[in-house]
Amino acid sequence: LENLFSLKTKKFDRVMPVSLKEGSPNLIVLPSHEVLPAVLSLYLDKTHPLPGQDEVLMCTETTSAEEIELMWLRTIGDVRDNRQGKIYCLANAHLLKYAACQKLEQCHLQFQSSPHAYRLVVICSEANQDQSHTINILQAYRRQYSIMHSAQNIDEYLKAKFSEHSDDEGAWLADKDR
Repeated sequence: LENLFSLKTKKFDRVMPVSLKEGSPNLIVLPSHEVLPAVLSLYLDKTHPLPGQDEVLMCTETTSAEEIELMWLRTIGDVRDNRQGKIYCLANAHLLKYAACQKLEQCHLQFQSSPHAYRLVVICSEANQDQSHTINILQAYRRQYSIMHSAQNIDEYLKAKFSEHSDDEGAWLADKDR
C-alpha cells in the first residue's frame, strides 16, 4: 500500500507557459484541429510523465456538471494541500452543455477570490464560438497561446513516453505495438 501511495503522491513541477496565468482560468480558443496539439503542448516535458487522468478532462456533450466540479476541486485542492505542480486542463470545453457550463461558472465564482495560485487551462474550438456558453463565461480570461511544439516534436515525445518501461509510469501499457 505504501508503494501505491508513493506512486500517487509523486511530486513534480510542470512549467506553466509564460502567456498563461496562475490563479485564474486561462481560456484558449483555437481552430478545432489545434485543440489536441495544444493540450499535448502543455505537458511536453521529457522529465515529467504524460498528463494523468486527473489533469486532463476531454469534454464531450455528455460531460456532467459533477465532472466539471471535480476538476475544479482537484485544481484548487492540489494547490491548497501544497501539492502544486500540475496543470489542469478542460479540453474541448466548447462542447459542454448548459448545465455543465453553469457548474463551470459557479465554481469559478466560488474560487475566484482563492488566494491559491491554481493552474487551470480551458481549451475550446473557435468553431461556433459565438454560441459557446464556455467561451462567453470565461471571455475575460481569454489568453493568446501558440502551440510551442511542432507535430513532429509531439510525435517524438509520445513515442518516447509510450516506449518507456517504467513500473511507476505505465504509459507503455497503452502502446499497441508492445
